[in-house]
Amino acid sequence: TAIETMRETELRTELANWKQKYEEVDEKLKETENKIDEYRKEIENHLGFDLSEEYIIEKFCDIYNMCEN
Repeated sequence: TAIETMRETELRTELANWKQKYEEVDEKLKETENKIDEYRKEIENHLGFDLSEEYIIEKFCDIYNMCEN
């Protein structure tokens, strides 16, 4: 059904469905971000140094000579 022809109750139902889907995806995103943080910390502990975004970019630039100094 096109949104333009929906009645108010149908719109409210559709909105509730989308809100639930958003909340599920948002929760999954947070879980994934937490897992990535856990993995990053574990890797840092094994390597003995920080894997910050700046460090990764710096090393990428060093390896591929793609960044301006």
